[in-house]
Amino acid sequence: MHVLVGRYSRAITAIEDLLTAWFSKSYVQKASPNEIARLVLGGEAIINDERLSWQKTGVRKDSIVEKEEDQKDNTNKNTDKDKDKHTRISILQE
Repeated sequence: MHVLVGRYSRAITAIEDLLTAWFSKSYVQKASPNEIARLVLGGEAIINDERLSWQKTGVRKDSIVEKEEDQKDNTNKNTDKDKDKHTRISILQE
């Protein structure tokens, strides 16, 4: 749970700040369509920023995995080439 709190701390702080600003308003201000829109759009922006951050993290992890797989493939290809080379040399020596 502590890891998740650390991961979401920026979003949690932003939502808490948004709610603090909302609760500090009078009932008349809270009834204003503009203030309601500001609250909703602010909350959506915070959540969307967090979602985009997670997506970027996922893309970076995917690219790292792809690079590792490419390196393994290249290593396997080089090993196969070496085996073929040794086989040809053995055949020629016979």
